[in-house]
Amino acid sequence: EHKQEQPPRPVEAPSSDSNSRTITHEGRTRDDNILTLKTPSDVIWLSQFLCFLREECCEVFKASEQDVKERRKSKQIKLNQVGIRCRFCSHLPHTERTGRSSCFPSSIDRIYQSVTMMIREHFSICEEFPPDIRKKYVTLKQNTRKGEMESKTHWQNAAREIGMIDVDSEDDEEEGEGSRKKGIFFKDDL
Repeated sequence: EHKQEQPPRPVEAPSSDSNSRTITHEGRTRDDNILTLKTPSDVIWLSQFLCFLREECCEVFKASEQDVKERRKSKQIKLNQVGIRCRFCSHLPHTERTGRSSCFPSSIDRIYQSVTMMIREHFSICEEFPPDIRKKYVTLKQNTRKGEMESKTHWQNAAREIGMIDVDSEDDEEEGEGSRKKGIFFKDDL
């Protein structure tokens, strides 16, 4: 069976945000602060479904000022905090996306759980999911045994490999006294 190459994703114009920085991962440089969860060791530790999901369906991004404004007070995030989102509906305003389209895990060890919640509650109903990708998603998901989904340690190690770290600090100078910075950030942003 001949595997057809996916066309390269369009790269958006570089961000004019002063907090923007170039992210380089697996030889790909993106100036729009977006990359995939994919790492070279995924194929060793993960099912085909999870490899596909990490490369084709999920994006890692840094929270913009707009992201910070759109979040509910109870789920407040900080500028440049690392989030994971559905790459297919990320172009829509936050209010027009279906539930669980993005998440900001509180720590690296919560990334796996956050993505599994997106699998259960978002990807199957996302209206922006291209039909050919959805077909592959459904086929691979159906052919995945439960044991192949259990790979939490790899998810943590891969996040660190990409450059993510857990942050939990009080009185962040930029945020003001009494402010707490908690979540995942790229170590280069601290």
